[in-house]
Amino acid sequence: DYISSRQLGVPPRQLPVETISKEVETTSKEVETTSQKVETTSKEVETTSKEVETTSQEVEATSQEVETTSKEVETTFQEVETTSKEVKTTSKETMGVTWPGLPGLLGL
Repeated sequence: DYISSRQLGVPPRQLPVETISKEVETTSKEVETTSQKVETTSKEVETTSKEVETTSQEVEATSQEVETTSKEVETTFQEVETTSKEVKTTSKETMGVTWPGLPGLLGL
C-alpha cells in the first residue's frame, strides 16, 4: 500500500506507529514506577516488622532487667535479714558480758 501510493505520487498514509510506541514506552515506565513503589512499600513493611521485632526484643531485655533487679532486691533483703540476725546474735552475746568487759569486746 505504501509503495504503490508513493509510485502514484500520492502522499503515503502516516500510521501513528511512533505515537503508539511512545504510549507503550510511557505505560512500561508507569509499570516500572508502580513496581518500584510496590518494592518500596514491601521494604517499608519489612522495616516496620524489623522495628516491631527490635521493640519486642527491647521489651524482653527490659523485663529481664526488671527480673534481675528484683532478684538483686531479694538478695539485698536477704543480706539485710542476715545482718539483723548477726546483730541480734551479737547483742545476745554482749548481754551476758559485764560492762567493764564490753569496751574490750567492742574493740574500744
